[in-house]
Amino acid sequence: MSLGPLASHKIRPSFCAIILFSTCMRLREEDGTRWRWRRLAKLSHEAHTLGNVMMAMVEHCMRMSLISLAAPLSRNLELATGALGSHIASALSAAGHEVTAIQRKDSDKPAPAGLKVIKVDYQNKDELISTFTGQDVVISAVPSPQLTSEKIIIDACLAASVKRFIPSEYTTMMESPLTINLPIAKEKVLIRQYLNSVIQDTSSPTAWTSLNTGAFFDMALKYGILGPNPITKKAVFHDGGDKEIAVSLLSDIATAIVKLLEPTNFEAAANQPVYVCSAVVTERGLTKIVSEVLGVDFGMPEDVEVKKLIEESEERLKRGDMSAIIDYYYLMMYGEGYLGGEFMRWNWNERLGLRIMDEGEVRGAVREVLGDSFDGSSGAAIRNIQGDDQRCEIGALKGEKKKQKKKK
Repeated sequence: MSLGPLASHKIRPSFCAIILFSTCMRLREEDGTRWRWRRLAKLSHEAHTLGNVMMAMVEHCMRMSLISLAAPLSRNLELATGALGSHIASALSAAGHEVTAIQRKDSDKPAPAGLKVIKVDYQNKDELISTFTGQDVVISAVPSPQLTSEKIIIDACLAASVKRFIPSEYTTMMESPLTINLPIAKEKVLIRQYLNSVIQDTSSPTAWTSLNTGAFFDMALKYGILGPNPITKKAVFHDGGDKEIAVSLLSDIATAIVKLLEPTNFEAAANQPVYVCSAVVTERGLTKIVSEVLGVDFGMPEDVEVKKLIEESEERLKRGDMSAIIDYYYLMMYGEGYLGGEFMRWNWNERLGLRIMDEGEVRGAVREVLGDSFDGSSGAAIRNIQGDDQRCEIGALKGEKKKQKKKK
């Protein structure tokens, strides 16, 4: 097939991948006047705020920062070693690609089993250019991405003539002009604006594609983000609990990444956002399903007005409580003018061959994620999070397509 502006780069029958690792986020802890790094605390039944649990969910899912990959269009991808990154790495492997990891030079953290490791300074543009040269796709899954750090990666991709860069969006809705006002999404908007400023037309050898997925369904179920909370055995509805929101299983996000790299989709997705989801749910409907699956009576739901929640969150931010940032996700999902309920207008499920679950399949997914019972004994909570910063360790992957042995 014709690859248009990408055709000048020779197609290779192999995948190369690069992974950036992020194993901790920056936490705010008053110790004199110093900021300190701390590891995540274990989740307890007394987790102080929903914001803390939600931030823990984000950190857990997005820990693996970057993957690069070279494929039938030698693809270079960037990801992370948390739950989401692990799913993506597994999906790439299942598609017949072997992944190699790249970490920060000063990292002593073990890489995922089975991956070769290359050490690199992710703030050194020249090193990144050298690493990216010959690669085709770079996927970023950095938690709480910042323009200052992502810009180095983007510039390196351009200098190395990487064909595709996928920024770290993975959120609900980025198409409203109001999104830049949200502390939880502002940097993502700035990153996309920067991409549009440096990649202005199809004549550039580099293009971008962003992937947005709605809420991470697996973690939203475990931590009680969208209605029913299996830990507290209570339910919280936002603005009545009947507004629809898209959600995605981590495994489906990984599948979407693989699909976007297929030749039939690669060119079509250039320089635009792609939206996918596993299902469309409401907090009320999800509470009913989880109640039936677990046999739990969640009682009378607490109804939270999103406008009031944000007013309270603004005051918390003024006091330095950065865990309040995560509450703005509800404004992105449910707030007037933020287009959270119009997710399906941009949906690519049919084009990518991804199913959208019906109620029976949602019930099955709930049972698979939570089991028939849930004791809340696993997970992590974070207190006093400085949400605007994160410490990343780079992992780079280089992989070759697994050769199939011929049957004699």
